Amino acid sequence: ALPIRVEFERQAELACAVVGVHQLLFIDVARLQEINEQYGLHVGDEILQRVADTVRRRAPRNAVCGRLDGGRLIVCLPLMTPEAAETVALGLVEGIAKLSHQRGEGRLEVSARIGLANLATREGDGGWHDALARALAFAESASRQAKQSSGASVQRWTEGTAASLRGGNALEHPLLAVLMRALTK
Repeated sequence: ALPIRVEFERQAELACAVVGVHQLLFIDVARLQEINEQYGLHVGDEILQRVADTVRRRAPRNAVCGRLDGGRLIVCLPLMTPEAAETVALGLVEGIAKLSHQRGEGRLEVSARIGLANLATREGDGGWHDALARALAFAESASRQAKQSSGASVQRWTEGTAASLRGGNALEHPLLAVLMRALTK
């Protein structure tokens, strides 16, 4: 029930019409493929619906929430500091973890890793779509860093975060390059 990328971008652009620093969260629902394989696609779909509901309920009133694909969601937080956005992200992680429950003889664990990046809009900055594409690539990179580190559930994007993933420029990573090209089309 979350808007897909095109509608998300339209709503986020309207919400971020005021020039300033906004935040973008990239949410990756962990082990979704395992859930689909172990319990069936209908259970995976149910989990995604519950995660989307949790994100919508726990996000601030002015937030714009959307779904990229599979278990990847995004949240735009207009005119919010990175510190406040990190608090929101931690609340989302907590809410998503509460979706874990007993199912049959096993326990269905639901969790997410969230990457956080600035979505800076400035006059003459290449426009809204370029700013969004950069922020999304950076937030996705931070999410992967959170996935790689033990125990981290929220990671802010920094040059250091990107360098630790592949030892170079953030935009030189092949997956990030593909993501950037797709988002700017």
